[in-house]
Amino acid sequence: MPNSTIYSIAQKVGLSPSTVARALRSDGVCSEKNRKLILETAKSMGYAPSASARSLRSRKTHNIMFCIPDLYNDFYFGMISGAAEVLEQNGYFAIVCHTASSLKKELMMIDNLRARVGDGMIIVSFDFTKPLVDAMNSCGMPIVTTNIVENPPERLNFDTVYIETTEGIYIAARHLIAQGHEKIGYIGGDVRTYSARQRLNGYLKAIGEAGIARREDYEANGGFTRDGGFVCGARLVSLSDRPTAIVAANDLMALGALEACKAQGLRMPADVALVGMDDTLITRVTNPAITSVRMRQDDIGHIAAELLVQRIKNPDKERSVIMLTPDIVIRESSIMAGGNL
Repeated sequence: MPNSTIYSIAQKVGLSPSTVARALRSDGVCSEKNRKLILETAKSMGYAPSASARSLRSRKTHNIMFCIPDLYNDFYFGMISGAAEVLEQNGYFAIVCHTASSLKKELMMIDNLRARVGDGMIIVSFDFTKPLVDAMNSCGMPIVTTNIVENPPERLNFDTVYIETTEGIYIAARHLIAQGHEKIGYIGGDVRTYSARQRLNGYLKAIGEAGIARREDYEANGGFTRDGGFVCGARLVSLSDRPTAIVAANDLMALGALEACKAQGLRMPADVALVGMDDTLITRVTNPAITSVRMRQDDIGHIAAELLVQRIKNPDKERSVIMLTPDIVIRESSIMAGGNL
């Protein structure tokens, strides 16, 4: 029977709606005889309690807001997949919220969380600015970040799980250096954001340790997008003294760089070697397949969800900060004859 309510059940069993409501609640006072009759009748009538009614009674939505900056990057869906497994096991569901790397939208999501749109939040941001950190600190709701905060205040009221992006780019550049490359270009994001600066620092650390002089004409910064990778890659390989290898700050930019090289008739890796970062699906389906740094997005999502569930259950627990380490997955785009793995 569709759209069954406590009133239709009450009419069917000949009891008051308040008695039916008490029987349907696990903590409601009701005789066992009546409870059994009501539960059996409710089941036969296809009764399902209203989610909104449950939410109003318990102040719980059983929703978790998952804020990501880019809907077109497979990296975040790996993270969401990892989180969803844990959340569903604990009776929660992920709501994907697209912030487009906009501080205004990030702050709006924090306001929505404060208004109880969800019971907690997992948030990814390229730049945890002071206004964003202040909003999260004062929100009073469980939050987990998947990046660290630059210059954090004395107290942070949220948990963090992150992977060392500086180390990720460092590993990528070191791999190219081991292949014998000295002319190594770098494609990254807007260095006004903390995440982009972290990645650039990994590149600079690697070439510095190898005694390779920095060349700013070998550094191209745009958005963490395929189009940005194409524009930046085209600029680098158009130089008269072009790089023989390129490190891209994520796989979307690596894909764009690969397309830029092909557009200019360059072979990979014979003319230009390439390494990306994130190890998303696209790295395995391109020709050649792209070497990429594995950033463990499934693990990040899984741990973030575990931390959030723990925080919901125990709001006063000590803050957790968990760091993961990346590794590299070597494919055809970077292997030179006689090079070292």
